[in-house]
Amino acid sequence: MFFSVNSLFAQNKALSDGKYLVKLDSISKKSGFKDYEVYIEKESVYLILANKMERLEIVWIDDKSFKILGLTEPLNPTELQKKILKDTNICFEIITIVGNECSFKLEDKKNNRILNSGTFVKI
Repeated sequence: MFFSVNSLFAQNKALSDGKYLVKLDSISKKSGFKDYEVYIEKESVYLILANKMERLEIVWIDDKSFKILGLTEPLNPTELQKKILKDTNICFEIITIVGNECSFKLEDKKNNRILNSGTFVKI
């Protein structure tokens, strides 16, 4: 997975510019996902995974929900992907904020299905 976040509460967003460790829950880890780091700067997310960095765009839906283009949906979807996207609405949602930790879920809101969850820890 690839993504990052902005400074806590900057511009009324739950995640602010800065560097975050993304700690996934045990269920996500059992599915083969691993913790990773992200860096958020303005509307960009820099995903740091396996010593590689990728720049993606954050699109905020509201102050606690966002999409990451290239992660929650393809950047250049094929015709088949476009059909599939019509039946989904995948986004990150911040659930709680305590200190420098923000718990989240990655959810397909249209189908009420949680894909994974964890915590953004500002470092």
